[in-house]
Amino acid sequence: MPTPQPPVLEIELIARGLCVRDNRVLLCKSIKGNYFYLPGGHVEFGEPAATALAREFLEETGAFARVGTIALVHEHFFRQGPHLRHELNLVFHVELASTQVVSREKKLAFDWVPSRTLLSWTCARSRTRPGSLTRRKLVNHRSG
Repeated sequence: MPTPQPPVLEIELIARGLCVRDNRVLLCKSIKGNYFYLPGGHVEFGEPAATALAREFLEETGAFARVGTIALVHEHFFRQGPHLRHELNLVFHVELASTQVVSREKKLAFDWVPSRTLLSWTCARSRTRPGSLTRRKLVNHRSG
């Protein structure tokens, strides 16, 4: 009988975009999980984080993103099902040519959320997907 192997533990590097227009913040929504997070995705080995973010915007929306300076860094340790996760998020300022942002992926949607609404949301620890807005599930704003 083979010896069980310990889980692979690694740090995930994520590039995320903070796109604000007319006092609204662009958020990505998980359709299945019904939670929001800043758009972006994993940085590939050898890929600059800003380039990864532009690639993720193009893949997920078809939009060309102008990636600016880094806004903040957020580190999070959490459990996703039986797996332990360690995520380092690099959040960049992003500008888009249009406010019309449509997902190319069935599992995602995009929404411009008023910044005052974000401030009013009560946050609770997320037990679902990594990448949730500052690693907390937004409880008061559920759509559908």
